Amino acid sequence: MESEQEKKVVLQDNERYKIEVDITNSILYVKCRKHLEADALHAKYLSILDIINTYKLKYLLTDVRSIHHLNLKDASWLISNVIPAMKDSTLLKYARLEDAGSMLHLNSMHLKCKLDTETPEARVLQFETFVDEESALHWLLNEEE
Repeated sequence: MESEQEKKVVLQDNERYKIEVDITNSILYVKCRKHLEADALHAKYLSILDIINTYKLKYLLTDVRSIHHLNLKDASWLISNVIPAMKDSTLLKYARLEDAGSMLHLNSMHLKCKLDTETPEARVLQFETFVDEESALHWLLNEEE
């Protein structure tokens, strides 16, 4: 039996980040290689939204282990602007890879709490954090969760 060949497209690959679309599994993979500050972070998330909408992707996996923290203003911007746009898109699940004990984890807890307080009917986007890519991919591609 022949296995289906996965189709992956690398959209950007530089010293700051790598952005790859796995068309076969409908996953956008973003790996940050350096800490991003406000303007670069905002621009990157806006381009992520464009890619999600262009390819009609279902899953987002961001590896933000190189991002040490988000300041309050950036965290608020993310929750006020990016998350609603993600909820209005085709995106179903967002997995974020973080270092255990990272300052970024506080932002993740706040984001998860905000999404979890929505009524089940309104909840269209699931969000989880992971410390390893294998667990994140398993969660993303498991339809029962």
